Amino acid sequence: MLDSMHTKQSVRLLAVSDLHARISLYEQLQTAVAHHCPQVVAVVGDFLSPPEFWKEGQMMEASDCARILAGLPCEELVFVRGNHENRNWLQFEKTWRESARPVHALNGEVFAYGPMRLAGFPCLMGCEDAFIGQKPVISADAKQWFPKLLAQHGASVRTLWLMHEPPTGTRISAKGSIVEGN
Repeated sequence: MLDSMHTKQSVRLLAVSDLHARISLYEQLQTAVAHHCPQVVAVVGDFLSPPEFWKEGQMMEASDCARILAGLPCEELVFVRGNHENRNWLQFEKTWRESARPVHALNGEVFAYGPMRLAGFPCLMGCEDAFIGQKPVISADAKQWFPKLLAQHGASVRTLWLMHEPPTGTRISAKGSIVEGN
């Protein structure tokens, strides 16, 4: 339940990650969305998989993943890149655009839905070139760009952060830890 201007509004969100283009996991996601009826589905990295990781008969092409996700009965879908969304994102995005649904690919950006603000952190593993397209590359250090989001969106941007890996420069990835720099 998020409070907006003294009126309570609830937003139903379902977050998922690491589908890895596996048919069985996409089927489970379809079941979960049908059961929980979220307004927003956040797909937080590794929803695709490069062909070198495919297991025959168990994996789907990026275009098939896009068709299934675009067909989910929810109002909005939001994407945050993981380390497996590389060049395969180009085929995914091409097929996605055919669905006429907007592409919400967050990379150091905020997605707003009613009173909810979702901050999407960049993924430093893998290649982000295809995912960010013409957007500028942002610093790995969240201290360089997150304060701008906070100033623009207020404290609500602190409500939910979407990331496939801990961001550099925050307490989640303390200096000297095994995930520092990711």
